[in-house]
Amino acid sequence: MNKRVMNLLTGCFSLAMAAAFVGKPVTAAAEEKLKEGEKFELTILQTNDFHGHLDDIVTLDDGTIHHNSIAKYATIIENVRNEVENLLLVDGGDVFLRGEFQAGQGELETSLLKALGYDAMVLGNNDFRVYPAGEGTQDSRYEQLKNYHRNVNFPILTGNVIDRETGKYIQNVKPWKSFTLNGVKVGMIGLT
Repeated sequence: MNKRVMNLLTGCFSLAMAAAFVGKPVTAAAEEKLKEGEKFELTILQTNDFHGHLDDIVTLDDGTIHHNSIAKYATIIENVRNEVENLLLVDGGDVFLRGEFQAGQGELETSLLKALGYDAMVLGNNDFRVYPAGEGTQDSRYEQLKNYHRNVNFPILTGNVIDRETGKYIQNVKPWKSFTLNGVKVGMIGLT
């Protein structure tokens, strides 16, 4: 892959997830594929802080202008998928609030993440805030999270947020998710 494209991709996003890797094959067939001491290469593409800005022009400190758009990300994601074998595509949250489509409470943005084939999403601090007031009640926040959950085909993660009243994880999210890629189990913990 073009190093400049990878730098652009990683430069546009900050890490908001923790991933734990288990290098043990999980089946006999996988054991034949991955022998002890062999490398398992995993590529993680991570986005975050869309804030509903699906088509932005960004000016860097050096005056360079970059046109960032969901279409550009889709192209980069597809190119990487064609080049690597083991890939996880994840989002670190702050999907919609403050963007031009914020009244939709993330419906458009999560639909796009679903269409792009994301594997998981972690909730960002703004994903707990309900438009238009920016805060909302506990019930309205749960309803918003339910809508996120209904709209995606991947898990929404956060392992460090619990409901004060019940002491349990918040509704419609999981603390972690495991994936099996070519017989190797990979665990991902979502941290908000």
